[in-house]
Order: sequence, then structure tokens, then C-alpha cells
Amino acid sequence: MPAEEDTGPAPHPPSAVRVAVTAGLIGGLIGAAMSALVNYALVGLPGSTAVNVLNHAISGLLSGFLGGFFGLLMYRRKHD
Repeated sequence: MPAEEDTGPAPHPPSAVRVAVTAGLIGGLIGAAMSALVNYALVGLPGSTAVNVLNHAISGLLSGFLGGFFGLLMYRRKHD
């Protein structure tokens, strides 16, 4: 049987906090851009306070979804 080569110590995986912060920042930026696009293109100017709150809720929902989705994609890409 051939001898196994010693390649040195195994590389340390990146810190979970560092991965989460990086993915969160990038996902947050993507979410903020999407939120701005939704508010500008689909929602327009609100007619009342209640409509404004609903518009922010909708854009926040999309923003949060995209942030989480792209964060998960980044995590899977680094660890698969």
C-alpha cells in the first residue's frame, strides 16, 4: 500500500459568525435594493398612513425573504 502524504494540518473552517455576517450584509444589500425597487415600481406614493404601513410590510417581507434566501445560498456554496 502506498504511504499517505502528510499535507500538514487541516485548514480551519471559517468562523460561523464571520460567514453569517458576510451573508447577512450581502443579503441585506440585495434585500434593500429589492425593497427600493418594489416601493418605486409597484407601490408608488401612499394615500394614507395605513397604506404606507402596508407598503413597508410588503417590501420588508420581500427584503427579508431575499436576504435569507441569498444568505442560505452563500452558505451552501461555501460548505458543499
